[in-house]
Parts: sequence; C-alpha cells; structure tokens
Amino acid sequence: MSKSSSTELTFKKSLYITFDFFTIIAIPLIIFGLTGKWLSNKYDNKLYIILGLICALSVTVTWFYIKIFALYKELTEEEKDTKD
Repeated sequence: MSKSSSTELTFKKSLYITFDFFTIIAIPLIIFGLTGKWLSNKYDNKLYIILGLICALSVTVTWFYIKIFALYKELTEEEKDTKD
C-alpha cells in the first residue's frame, strides 16, 4: 500500500469516526431534549427538560462506550494482522 493511499484511508476513517461521534451526541440530545421541552411546556414543569437532558447524556455515554470498545477491538485486530 502506498503512502498516499494509506494517508487517504486514514483521513477517510478519521472523518467517518468524527461524523459517527457527532451523530452519537446529536441524535439523543435532539430527541430527548425536544421531548423534555415539549413535556415541560405541556405540564409547566422544568423538571422534564432536566430529565430529558439526563436521559440524553446517559444514552450518549453508553453509545460512546460501545463505539469506543468496538474501535479498540478493531485496532487490536489490525495490529495482530500486521504482526503476523
């Protein structure tokens, strides 16, 4: 594999990971944040916004953990392949 091809592959992979992490943060925040805001306006209680943000945070942390574990596993498998 040439150096430019390897650099391009690394750039594409890092761009994919960046987009993936952006979606991991944005999707739960939008869903739970807007749901919490809607419930807060409907029942006139600010607690729902806080609960929505806490739910978004917990989903995001769990999703991050799963994704980082998968990336770590993939990188260790690549290292094993390059050593063999």
